[in-house]
Amino acid sequence: MVYCSSAMIQYPERSTLQALLAKGRRQARANHQLSQLRGEKPPTFSFLLMGWEFWRSVWRDPSLTTWQEKAAFVWVVHRFKWAIAWVLLFPRP
Repeated sequence: MVYCSSAMIQYPERSTLQALLAKGRRQARANHQLSQLRGEKPPTFSFLLMGWEFWRSVWRDPSLTTWQEKAAFVWVVHRFKWAIAWVLLFPRP
């Protein structure tokens, strides 16, 4: 491997909540399968909790200027985490 400062990487934009949730489900499914192959213990669901640091970072985020933006962001993160939990609880073969 070599470093290339002019290399550019592009990722597809997730323009809808459904597209973002679908990506989260795919990632959760892949991570679950990898952990099973490695013989690791099942994941805990502590990631569903949004601790003090999360709330503080949302409150202080300069790109979220209104209450509505902050609430929408928290709602998306919450929904994303539950989508991942659903995949972990009910993995497809």
